[in-house]
Amino acid sequence: MYVPTRFKMQDREKMLTFMRNNSFALLISTYNNRPYATHLPFVVEEKNERLALVSHMALGNEQVPTLQHAACLVIFSGPHGYVSPKHYDKLDNVPTWDYVAVHAYGEIEILEQEEQKRETLEKMINYYENSYSEQWTRISEETKHRMQQGIVAFKLCVDELQAQEKVSQNRTTEELKRISAAFEQSPLQQERELTKYMEPYIKKK
Repeated sequence: MYVPTRFKMQDREKMLTFMRNNSFALLISTYNNRPYATHLPFVVEEKNERLALVSHMALGNEQVPTLQHAACLVIFSGPHGYVSPKHYDKLDNVPTWDYVAVHAYGEIEILEQEEQKRETLEKMINYYENSYSEQWTRISEETKHRMQQGIVAFKLCVDELQAQEKVSQNRTTEELKRISAAFEQSPLQQERELTKYMEPYIKKK
């Protein structure tokens, strides 16, 4: 991802928080010069400073054969919004787009054992709806086994993170305030959400 220095997100904890808050992400892989992509929920795990992304997909997904020990990219996307040049002080400016995103690169390991598949499912239940755990315990082993036969569980061991937080922080204080105010009044939720990323930069100026 092209990340100009002034928009680079440096704080690792900030990146991880962003990934967890926007954990429905896009997994991209390639095979025979053809790109494959699947939208998936991920569990973001960090152990001993090693970062892993855990998920699963349907066995019938045509992306499955591309995954084993393959270099992949997971894109975590956040709020975004159009920035009109009317908010700038000078005439000679053009429209742009503000957004926040994190790219995670790494190699995928397929979790083939039945207990690994079960653990993956339970990690996702615990993360996304812990209250469902009680109902899960009452589902028959036969049904759980059948579910597990229909999925491919995996984890991506992250070896590089790239993160961009482009929220007009390179503009003047007044320009930044006008852009933030416009987003705050926007009918689009993703534009309104951008204001919380802009606020720290407004306070700094």
